Amino acid sequence: MATKGSPRKIVQVTALRIQGIRPDGSPDDAKTEVVALCDDGSVWTMFDTLSGEWVPLPKIPQWQLFEEWRDDVAEQLASRHLMRSDALRQILEQHHSTLMASYNAGRPAGEAADAVNADYKQ
Repeated sequence: MATKGSPRKIVQVTALRIQGIRPDGSPDDAKTEVVALCDDGSVWTMFDTLSGEWVPLPKIPQWQLFEEWRDDVAEQLASRHLMRSDALRQILEQHHSTLMASYNAGRPAGEAADAVNADYKQ
């Protein structure tokens, strides 16, 4: 497995050939997409094999883990920001997309709670 500072290595790769259709029904130029799974669990895609630019795919949500992390955010909001426990459910629902983005970015629950609190006070 790759560690911070070590090179990422491909453990599985696949190529897809995609044939497009023009509006008039004639075939368009075929495109090739390469998708790679790396040893750190990340998945990357290359749409234009001529440019050689790899683009990371978003992390696959881990719902159970996200729910546990979200519960930790709620605890942080209640203890650090003195939010009422009966209001937390609604606050978490209102900030679901922001929380999901924070979770997928690997941010700690406390940092996410601080961001929600700052947004809530505006």
